[in-house]
Amino acid sequence: MKNWGSNLPKLITLGYTAALTRNTLLMTAFLPKTLGNESLAVDAGFALGAILLSHPFEVARVLIVCKEQNRMIGSTLSTLKSVYSAEGVAGLYKGFVPRTIHLFPLLFSLVAASYGGKNQEAFEGVRSNPILGSLKLSTSP
Repeated sequence: MKNWGSNLPKLITLGYTAALTRNTLLMTAFLPKTLGNESLAVDAGFALGAILLSHPFEVARVLIVCKEQNRMIGSTLSTLKSVYSAEGVAGLYKGFVPRTIHLFPLLFSLVAASYGGKNQEAFEGVRSNPILGSLKLSTSP
């Protein structure tokens, strides 16, 4: 039986830097709203751009957590460098389409509905389900 106690801090923080960077980049999707933007096209562009910028760090996080010995291990930057040297830009964006299909609708709806404004009318009758994290049509106000 392995001694998990000595490795516990490493297990808890494995991939933390990559996850923190990924989440920080995803928050850039909210930048136009904080500056007073009212355009849905700009909101969509920033939401897609945030996913595009954050995806290489999601790839690094997954590789670090899964401990893929053949392509990395170490810091986030060394993981990104080894993936780029082995597979190029395509390696940094593996799984981008499924992740975008998964994240874009949620991120865009959160950005477009946040802070009120004229876009709020487009979301009348829609409420968020905090347990499932999805949007549902509201039958009552």
